[in-house]
Amino acid sequence: MNESLKIDKPKNFNLREILIINSISILPGSLLGISSVLFFLFFFEAFKTRNHIMFGLAFLLFIITGIVLFYSPAVLAGNPYVRIMVNKYEGLIESNKKDFIFQVSFTPRVHGGFRGFMEDADDIGYLKVSENSIIFAGDHVNFILPFTKIEDISLKNSGWRCLWLYGQRIKLMTNVLPNYQAIELVERQSNTLLSSKNITAGIVQKIKQLT
Repeated sequence: MNESLKIDKPKNFNLREILIINSISILPGSLLGISSVLFFLFFFEAFKTRNHIMFGLAFLLFIITGIVLFYSPAVLAGNPYVRIMVNKYEGLIESNKKDFIFQVSFTPRVHGGFRGFMEDADDIGYLKVSENSIIFAGDHVNFILPFTKIEDISLKNSGWRCLWLYGQRIKLMTNVLPNYQAIELVERQSNTLLSSKNITAGIVQKIKQLT
């Protein structure tokens, strides 16, 4: 199978959807920030005064912070809404149990400006790993990248968006796609950090086994 890349104008994954996805994280993100700050305040006050009530409140805030972080793919990245959005796409490859929802971004980026600032994904769609290629079918980006055309594969940290915890980036270096030197993939299927890690590890392992 030969490499191919097709980029059209966004149809469904547009600025409206991007703003909705970002707005989903406002409340849990605010809760995470407030609970984190209050945890440290209560903890240091409890440590200084030996107040058991303060210790209890600090522990409660610690639990709340941990829960929000564990479910950060759902509550900070908005993955439940992403799944709903992608399931409405038309013309995608047929999904099965081996296909996952991923976001793709290119180097250099396809979308810049305000859209590029608000959203680090150039598109979101289904990722299929066949016997000889990686196939991505999204709202307006479709590509086929044979394993023989991948020069290097590595994992990168997700960065500040999800507090350096969720969404390890799978970086694929290639020189066969016109105008682009690298592709970064981040899974958008999961609800928890553990599920995210397992999906990413499974995809990377499969690619390495077949290359």
